[in-house]
Amino acid sequence: MGALVVLGPEGTRASLVPPIAMGTPPTVDQESVDRWVSRLKRSGRKRVALLAATRDDLVDGGAAYLGALMRAMRAAIPNIAIELHCE
Repeated sequence: MGALVVLGPEGTRASLVPPIAMGTPPTVDQESVDRWVSRLKRSGRKRVALLAATRDDLVDGGAAYLGALMRAMRAAIPNIAIELHCE
């Protein structure tokens, strides 16, 4: 299983699991959904863990981005197992 740190390496709150530093999070790059899916598909993995930073700066906390990412992963790799770890 691979692990992907999504929504940036920094969050609005520090976290040990996932290991995220507190700071000013970057702007959410909606185009990164396609890049993550492409990398995952090339890797041939059937299981992935998404590690998401706390994003109090976003109205929905990043839910729309995470939903779009997981839908795109399932569309590209139908039998993929996805674990989502949010703090």
